[in-house]
Amino acid sequence: MKRLTILAFLLGLNFLFAQDCKQDLIPKQGDNRMWGYVNLMEDWVVLPQYHKVQPFRGKAALVQKGKKFGAINCNGRSVIPCDYELIKPFIANKAWVQKQGKWGLYTDDGRMLLTPQYDEVQAIAPYRDQVWVRKNEVWGLFDLDKESFLYNPQFSEFLTLKDVALVKKGDKSGMISTIGSRNIYPFVIEHAKGLPKNRIGVKVDQKWGLISEEGQTIIKPLYDTLQYFGYSDFKVNNTSGEMLFDVNGKQLNLFPYDTIFPFKGGRARVSKNGKYGFISVLGREIIELKYKSANDYSNGVTVVQTEKGYGLLNKRNSWTIPDTFDLIVSTNDSKHLIAKKGESYYTIYDNVLNEMPLIGVDKSVYKDRLILTLPSMSKAVLYAPTFNVFTKEYDDIKYLDNELYLVELEGKFGVIDLNGKECLKIKYD
Repeated sequence: MKRLTILAFLLGLNFLFAQDCKQDLIPKQGDNRMWGYVNLMEDWVVLPQYHKVQPFRGKAALVQKGKKFGAINCNGRSVIPCDYELIKPFIANKAWVQKQGKWGLYTDDGRMLLTPQYDEVQAIAPYRDQVWVRKNEVWGLFDLDKESFLYNPQFSEFLTLKDVALVKKGDKSGMISTIGSRNIYPFVIEHAKGLPKNRIGVKVDQKWGLISEEGQTIIKPLYDTLQYFGYSDFKVNNTSGEMLFDVNGKQLNLFPYDTIFPFKGGRARVSKNGKYGFISVLGREIIELKYKSANDYSNGVTVVQTEKGYGLLNKRNSWTIPDTFDLIVSTNDSKHLIAKKGESYYTIYDNVLNEMPLIGVDKSVYKDRLILTLPSMSKAVLYAPTFNVFTKEYDDIKYLDNELYLVELEGKFGVIDLNGKECLKIKYD
């Protein structure tokens, strides 16, 4: 029973490490504390003579003798002599070896494909046969399956992208195939930057354009700036103004704008010749450019300025609060606004105007509570959702912390909570 258990375990190892040997070989340590290989019946096939061994992969296995590495075949014959400082596991039946700091390449049947003369090797991906190889200061691309260089060492930089690579040669970059020896994009790129949606910004003759990771031109290099703009769009700029293109290179806005602001809530604020309006994510103008100023939409409205004054415009392009105010500004909470007309101030909560005139309103809001300056010049706290002034009047009110206010009345100080309840009597100097 014990022997059957051992055999089952060894058979499991065989599934983990595919072998091309006529019989399954399993690493085993001998009585001499050295390692070799046995078959499933635990008969020695390769006598224990190595300090370390690896399972067979294909028809070869990596071994270590002393501080040197090599490889043997299924008969125990050396296919890579134990002369190397380092050795990488076999990929596509090839193994990289290092000697005196330089890398070379062997096949698993003992052929040396590349003598140790390369400074660095980098596989494109574990499942790929292509390997970047550096000699001195330049890189080439070696194909393990074809056993030859797709590109001899010549590139100072590379960036691998799917089946292509962005490479630099001299002071210009281009794009090459990593599965065949051909140029995908000419060597005219002065600068490149990776962008979302598998796109690459390229600078050619001091102008920016956009290409795909396959090298297809998406936006011709005609623009002074190019940036990803969200919603799968890209914004470009030149002397004519700013324009939007989608991920496939379709121009969205019909004509350039002086400025296209970031999208918020599915629409973007735009300006041209000092007038403001809004466009949709498809570039369609949904609010005419006729306003002197406009804010981004928040809580379903935008603060706009007309010749008459400031008001709140909703997404249906109609007035939520008419343009009759001298100014409308936001507090630190997007639900709250402060409007000014003449010498009076008013609060706006959730796009509803509180018509109680005030001398001033503090812009700091905490839990829908605003500190007001009343016409009597005293201070009070307003609960905005109900327009309810729930504290008595004080000479001064300041928010402390921990949901408490410091209040002053006739030179004395005290503390109240968020509901106006006195926590510390007003008697302290």
